[in-house]
Amino acid sequence: MTNFIAYLIAIVSVYWKHLLILLALIVTAGIFLYAPTKKNFSERMPEPAPLQVRETDRPKPPGFDQAGRRYISLEELKAAAQANGYLPIGYFGNNWPAVVTEALTDRDSIEFVRKDGSRHRYTGLDGYNLKAVRLENSDHQETLIVFRSERKR
Repeated sequence: MTNFIAYLIAIVSVYWKHLLILLALIVTAGIFLYAPTKKNFSERMPEPAPLQVRETDRPKPPGFDQAGRRYISLEELKAAAQANGYLPIGYFGNNWPAVVTEALTDRDSIEFVRKDGSRHRYTGLDGYNLKAVRLENSDHQETLIVFRSERKR
């Protein structure tokens, strides 16, 4: 290893001028080859192609089951659910106005526990998407409504 290092030192001391010129040529070539070109700003940008919107890309109305959303009446909630493709199939409580506190989502069947501890299960709805939306009024009284999708999956 020491012989190799001594050999390199000898080569550099004899050919140092040639190595310096070679380094200068490499740096110069790098500057000319990789220098950024001037942009012609007078050119117009090409027009973007028109987008084709698929049915699945169309915006949907805001979710009726978003936590914190407030409803004045059952009719208002049913209208919002129908705009999102859901139909009501079960009601527990009737305390309005109310705010959405929780929404459970499932397929084919749905199970939930009410505030009073009673357990409920909706079955036999194969092929449907289901939602159970829990709402509370200002007195913390619960209203729970179960929805199914208008169409099967």
